[in-house]
Amino acid sequence: DLRILGTGLVLLVLSLSGIAPASAQTRATTKVGDVHVYTGQNKTDRTSYEETVIVTAIEGGKIRTKHSRPGRAEDIVGIYDTEWNTEQSGGSGFGYEPLFRAMSFPLEPGKKWQTSSEFTTSNGARTKTQGDIRVVGMEKVKTAAGEFDAVRLENKGYLSGVSWQGGWAYTQTYWYAPSIDRLVKFEHKESRPLGAESVLELKSFKPAP
Repeated sequence: DLRILGTGLVLLVLSLSGIAPASAQTRATTKVGDVHVYTGQNKTDRTSYEETVIVTAIEGGKIRTKHSRPGRAEDIVGIYDTEWNTEQSGGSGFGYEPLFRAMSFPLEPGKKWQTSSEFTTSNGARTKTQGDIRVVGMEKVKTAAGEFDAVRLENKGYLSGVSWQGGWAYTQTYWYAPSIDRLVKFEHKESRPLGAESVLELKSFKPAP
């Protein structure tokens, strides 16, 4: 079976590289009081920002976070499930119905799944987002916060209007570090003319006492 052979080769390569497969990685426990800081760059308009994220509550199978940026009048609340899938984005404040499933544990190389959600933008536009996601494997990723053994995931998605007409494809690549239970890097690119292209990277991480 070629699928079994392929999986075996991936595991062999990972073991030879000195990085344990994702399924063998110990996932850290997220706690109230964890603080992680990200730097974001919008390559389209050449702007940048810094965002501080604090875990404020973990209850009822949900993680709540507070997102602060210099120059933004109010903090935004993020709501996620325990796998960090988005119910309400802490970056934009957009709510997703059902939640957008960007993660699906265990994150084993070759694993694939689909996700589909609707959200409403700040100007009231209802939009549908769909994604085909796969786990590529483990990679070492260097960030301002240090070097991490991270799981690389790729999402080939499509945004389409519900209350408006049209749509466009997008791609996302993101790296999750089990050792801190966080995304440490995130890249987003849209296919439309002058579409958004951005990068988010972990600057620092401070676990709760």
